[in-house]
Amino acid sequence: MTRNDVLKIFPTASEEDITALLNAHQSEMQAEKSKAKNLKDTSKELEEARAEIEALKSKDTGAPEDWQSQIAKLTEANEKAQLTIKNMELKNNLLSQGFVAEDVDEYIKTVNEGGDIASVLGKMRTNAISAHDKERMERMTNPKGSGQTPPDEKDTASKLVSQMFGDSSNKNNTDILAYYK
Repeated sequence: MTRNDVLKIFPTASEEDITALLNAHQSEMQAEKSKAKNLKDTSKELEEARAEIEALKSKDTGAPEDWQSQIAKLTEANEKAQLTIKNMELKNNLLSQGFVAEDVDEYIKTVNEGGDIASVLGKMRTNAISAHDKERMERMTNPKGSGQTPPDEKDTASKLVSQMFGDSSNKNNTDILAYYK
């Protein structure tokens, strides 16, 4: 569209109105051209896809035996994945119950191979008990023993006696302490 075309349609339009109208018309035209180009590209892609589909239909897609072997392979892979997931869940559960990691691995291996589970469980129980006892012994305090408190440091009872009776040179304090010896 030109300025003369706009003046024919709107004879009283000013130069600014004509410029604004032409700019708006130009931007609308660009948008429509872009849409048309996109539609052409899309139609080309659809035609190419149809051609590929027709080519695939015309090809031999393989015998049903091939499909069966593929299904069997995928089923086997799925079963292995399910077993791995089950083993991981079992391992996490047993580890959270306090069992030793090596025993858990041996138990899972025995279960998967169909071995003697009872002997493995007995071993796991023994190892778990010894690990628990070891942990309890490490947490247990032993006053004045095995390096728990430095030899220079007094225990609480000695500190209280020293505070209450002070220096043992005082005769009254010595008499009282002698009474308890």
